[in-house]
Amino acid sequence: MMRRAILIAACIGITCLVTNVFPAAAYFYDGNRLLTACQSLIRKPDKHTPVDVFNSGLCVGFITGVADALSHDLCLPRNVSIEQLEDIVVRYLRYNPKTRHLSASSLVFAVLTEKFPCN
Repeated sequence: MMRRAILIAACIGITCLVTNVFPAAAYFYDGNRLLTACQSLIRKPDKHTPVDVFNSGLCVGFITGVADALSHDLCLPRNVSIEQLEDIVVRYLRYNPKTRHLSASSLVFAVLTEKFPCN
């Protein structure tokens, strides 16, 4: 009886995974939100509101946070600056709108591994 219950549970679990019944993994920021935050100071260079400054910090913090958290999988040069990382990510997001619905952390990781491949 117990073996049958385990077998049924396993079949249900596999079916759910295969048929994609469960929603995709949740994330806080997608590429659109990250790009908006990163461009907050660029759009209004003369007038910075506290929200713009916050969003700019969010942008830098998010990108460097991903780079730091995944540093064991990245091959960033020692002398790369935060500004360079931000420029690379913003440029990618700006010119790849088809992928901006994806999680911001996966996009940051993808572009940094593309631009700084491990040899």
